Amino acid sequence: QFYADARETVLGADYWSLQKLDEKRTFNYQIVEVKLPFLYGLCLEEAIDAYDDLGRKREEAFLPTDASPWLADAVYRLGTQNQWVLCYERYIITVCLDQEPDGEQMALIGHKLGGQ
Repeated sequence: QFYADARETVLGADYWSLQKLDEKRTFNYQIVEVKLPFLYGLCLEEAIDAYDDLGRKREEAFLPTDASPWLADAVYRLGTQNQWVLCYERYIITVCLDQEPDGEQMALIGHKLGGQ
């Protein structure tokens, strides 16, 4: 089951925070729909910022990685953690998983979330 935690519009971008929970896996993601193309870069900078939500400097940085398994235009991964930022034409999606996904899972997530 999916639970919508929040939706808000900030500077021409819609933010959705959603979470899927079951007894085996946890899957969190946030979708940012960028409605004004000139804001895309600012929204991406916010997503891959060097600081966490509490304003603390991250120990690891988001680094570019192969986007093809996610069916995305670009992908950034937070160091060695299971947290990614997926970039699509109008969407920036932050995905957090409790374990490393395989290629099939990446493609499924990319298709379901990025194929808005």
